[in-house]
Amino acid sequence: MMLYHVTSRGNLAAILQQGITPTSYWAIEEVCDYYAEDFDDPITFGIDLSRISDPIPDQPGIDEPVTFPTMGKREAEVHDEWENSNQTWRDSLEIVGSIACRSIVHVTESDIVR
Repeated sequence: MMLYHVTSRGNLAAILQQGITPTSYWAIEEVCDYYAEDFDDPITFGIDLSRISDPIPDQPGIDEPVTFPTMGKREAEVHDEWENSNQTWRDSLEIVGSIACRSIVHVTESDIVR
């Protein structure tokens, strides 16, 4: 499964040298595209989920989720699903389409998708 991280293009040199610092957020493409709108000059990295070590739930994404129409859910639905889940990073990915990573994620220019 591919996950995406969006940031400002101005961070590119540091990211390529040092990696994407903890705590970074990784999301499915639709959620990442939503967050890309917050950047003047966004750059998006895409990596396979298997490259993310030490994933945790995206608590800010659960507390204030990207909802309808991006995820097709209302905020109350997200909160209800979360409360009725095991509250793992896998549940976070399934419910809100995103996770957080507590460790550095090393990326290269070949991981840039846009």
